[in-house]
Amino acid sequence: MKWIWMLLLLVSLGSCQLKKVVERDAEGRKISRYRKHKKTGEIEGRYKGFHESGGIALIMHYKKGKLDGPVKTYYPNGQLESLAYTEKDRYEGKFQYWYSNGQLKQEGQYINGDIEGPLKSYYPNGKLKEIVEFSGSVENGAYTLYYQNGKIKEEGHFLKGPNMDGLIKQYDAEGQLLRKQSCSAGSCETIWERKTAKDEE
Repeated sequence: MKWIWMLLLLVSLGSCQLKKVVERDAEGRKISRYRKHKKTGEIEGRYKGFHESGGIALIMHYKKGKLDGPVKTYYPNGQLESLAYTEKDRYEGKFQYWYSNGQLKQEGQYINGDIEGPLKSYYPNGKLKEIVEFSGSVENGAYTLYYQNGKIKEEGHFLKGPNMDGLIKQYDAEGQLLRKQSCSAGSCETIWERKTAKDEE
């Protein structure tokens, strides 16, 4: 039993080193709530941010002043807006965003603090809207845009940022090719375009 009392004593002493902080705006509304070390000023444990209505807007976790653990944001209606994970003060692993109705909006992955690999976005009805390859948190690689009916709207490549590069293809809502563009570092030129009945008049 002695070791249990010693453990409780250590926990108690540790909590005594933390100061509870509640921040408020000019109108007295609570903005955030957290604990920090009295000596170092480092935030420790759970941090909460609040909407003007008083509802929770943000929950994240700190360890010795650095982000470590899940980060969640919420809409004013209480619905989860986003979820990501942190480790040693940088984002790591899968992240997701949702619409206010709970439908998935976007998902991707962090590696060493950068967005890497495919970033997927969705329409409010749940249909896939676009897929873009990322590297170092910027667009870099293939991308595909979709209509809400699931047909491809546009496809091509980005080069080290939002600069289209190479062959870009655009389609109508029925899946028929509309035009082709040749792009270089964001500068594009139409090299083929489908003629319509109106064009031939």
